Amino acid sequence: MNIGFGNYTGTPGWFAGVAGLVIIFLLVRFIELGKRWGRIVFLFFFFLEAVLVPLKLIFLLKGNFLLDVLFLIEAILQLFALKFLFSEKSTKWFIDVNYAAQQS
Repeated sequence: MNIGFGNYTGTPGWFAGVAGLVIIFLLVRFIELGKRWGRIVFLFFFFLEAVLVPLKLIFLLKGNFLLDVLFLIEAILQLFALKFLFSEKSTKWFIDVNYAAQQS
């Protein structure tokens, strides 16, 4: 096994990966329900990850090229998601969803 995937094959790596997916799933679900704080938490985690990128890059550049490409794709998709979550259209959607929830 190469060094890139070796970092994620131990129990702590799998646990962290699954925990990360669960957190993302929950954030997406809360955002879907119109919770504004969900997008703020997503933004916080994005900035937290951005601070840790230099540490991740050290390990990624020593490892598999595929991991480097996947990391880059993930970062680009997160930027697009953040742009959408804080756009005027998205803010209007959050207001509409909250208004509809208060009416029922």
